[in-house]
Amino acid sequence: MTARALFVAAGLLAASFTPAFADSATAIVADWDQVTRTITLEDRSQFADIPAEVKVPPMQAGDEVTVDYLAAEDGVEGYNSITVNRDIAKRLVPLPQKRG
Repeated sequence: MTARALFVAAGLLAASFTPAFADSATAIVADWDQVTRTITLEDRSQFADIPAEVKVPPMQAGDEVTVDYLAAEDGVEGYNSITVNRDIAKRLVPLPQKRG
């Protein structure tokens, strides 16, 4: 019985640690603040305080960006990379249709 309790306690202890998971988000940039190193997306979500060692390519509002980061239970734990997707076809806006 003692071995079983020890095994269960070890399992609970291991499960209690909050691991970081690699994740990514691809969305359209609403704003890039170079001073605070914060990317604001069209849905108003933000990736803030991006460390100086993470290279952020030039971007502007309307660009599609992919942010690879380490997700933690309470938010972003760290950043792996930031990529601006330059595929112009993704940024084309359809023309309004003529009414006739």
